[in-house]
Amino acid sequence: MGLRQENLGASLGVSGQAVSRWERGETAPDIGSLAPLASLLDVSVGRLLDGTAHSVAPWMPWCW
Repeated sequence: MGLRQENLGASLGVSGQAVSRWERGETAPDIGSLAPLASLLDVSVGRLLDGTAHSVAPWMPWCW
């Protein structure tokens, strides 16, 4: 989608480092960030959580 970690993080009120940790599966987004994150990525919250698509972290089914 051409999103940078810093831009995505700023849109969600978190740091680019936090987004990086999500991508690596070290942490997960706060529950309050799921709906805005889904909206930014144009997927459902269910899609974020179900792990049906390829991803770095099993609970993050989108591809960066």
